[in-house]
Amino acid sequence: MTSAYANDTTAHSFESFLADIRTQASSQGVSAITLDQAFYGLTPNPKVIKFDRSQAEFSQNFWRYLGSRVSPYRLKNGKKLLQEHQATFQHNYQKYGVPPHIVVAFWGTKIAFIIDALFFVVALLIFLPIKLEIPIQKHTDNFFTMLKDGFEYTKNNSIIIKMIFLHATVGLTSFDTIITLLANWQYKEIIAVPLAIGISNAVRAIALMIGPMVVGKIINKNNIDIFLILQGIFIIIWGMTQHNFYISLGSLFFVGFLTSTIWSYTYALLQEKTETKFLGRVLAYNEMIFMATNVATSLFIGFFASIIGLSFVSYIIGSMFFVSAIWYKKYF
Repeated sequence: MTSAYANDTTAHSFESFLADIRTQASSQGVSAITLDQAFYGLTPNPKVIKFDRSQAEFSQNFWRYLGSRVSPYRLKNGKKLLQEHQATFQHNYQKYGVPPHIVVAFWGTKIAFIIDALFFVVALLIFLPIKLEIPIQKHTDNFFTMLKDGFEYTKNNSIIIKMIFLHATVGLTSFDTIITLLANWQYKEIIAVPLAIGISNAVRAIALMIGPMVVGKIINKNNIDIFLILQGIFIIIWGMTQHNFYISLGSLFFVGFLTSTIWSYTYALLQEKTETKFLGRVLAYNEMIFMATNVATSLFIGFFASIIGLSFVSYIIGSMFFVSAIWYKKYF
């Protein structure tokens, strides 16, 4: 009640506020005796009103709030909570899919939750106005016949196979494993693990959205190899700056800046080279190869991270884009 009153003190007195509450409660069947007992001697608490108006979440900028909230004590306490409630967290994770670190971050400080929530809200606002018109096609062929025909068509078109593997190159940028390991291994002493992951992914996501607006206007069949090389260079630079969380955010932005454009352009090239009749099946095969590349990249990162280090893993992934650029120049 006091918080609601604090938000509207100029329009209503405390007495009128109580009168409004009383009216609402009476309309819902609360007796006058109960209301008299509940409101007896009730007065506003100036301290609560003051605290309500000066909450740090609304009176400080993000970085100042981050510096004051994510302290060594909270990091230590968060790790302790993870250990103490490990059984409960694991049960909830298996049953509901909620990662333990996210729960602890929200428990200790709400920033990680707020960042993720705002990101989803922004994404929703961006995609809501988009109208997709997908024509309905009826097929009379047997399912296995269609599957066989689609496979034969793909197998006999070398250009389509090459386009599928070119598009799969973007699957090398499945950096979720690297970001998570960096947060756990290198950044946990300066920032909460979930917060490091959240901020890194948010920076990358912003770059993925902004990149096509700029790069999409200049990329074409004659220069895509240049953008593949640039993608590799940015990944290598990111590997060189991973020791510093704040500097690495800048390099991670440039890594994401090209990714979505290369992905969408190679995807468009594949559609351009495919007959409409077989498009759905070819795209399905393409997604299989793309996801296989994602999985292979994650396995590669997980296996070699502790052997050669995350920086060298990043160098190798970046170098693969150089190979892809040379391959494109030679065969396309």
